[in-house]
Amino acid sequence: SEMADNIAGDQALPDGRFRVPTVDWRRTARRVLTLEWIDGIPISDHAALRAAGHDLKALGLTILRSFLRHAMRDGFFHADMHQGNLLVDRDGVVVAVDFGIMGRLGYRERRFLAEILHGLITRDYRRTAEVHFEAGYVPAHHPVEVFAQAMRAIGEPIHGRTAAEISMADLLGQLFAYTEV
Repeated sequence: SEMADNIAGDQALPDGRFRVPTVDWRRTARRVLTLEWIDGIPISDHAALRAAGHDLKALGLTILRSFLRHAMRDGFFHADMHQGNLLVDRDGVVVAVDFGIMGRLGYRERRFLAEILHGLITRDYRRTAEVHFEAGYVPAHHPVEVFAQAMRAIGEPIHGRTAAEISMADLLGQLFAYTEV
């Protein structure tokens, strides 16, 4: 319900075609979350989505922008937004389900994340490395130049590639390996 409150005004946005189901509080308990029934096509069923007239690229942008809006603006986001937890209703609205894993980011973490993403997108690997140090993600005794080189090794191979060609698991694995103490 908190997420629903956070995104209540988003429908007015050009890409505001994302919603969360209403919580059925009478049937919800400490360890059970009951939501309204959702009729929709799984986001992974591309053939059915195309047959229903949905634009896959637009759906992808809605998901990406919604996730970033939730994480960066609200600091509260669905932390398990994989294909099995996303449906598209008959109106083309993406509906998220399974809120068992939610994430929270404070203002400080959101600023760091925004700067890291910006640095990777603009290929400013030195700044990306500096932000990791400012955030305390990398111990200060490591040279910034060496970490910037590691960021380049992560960032350069993904530029110009489609999302389907990039393994987020591998990308995050590399990043965590480089930030290990």
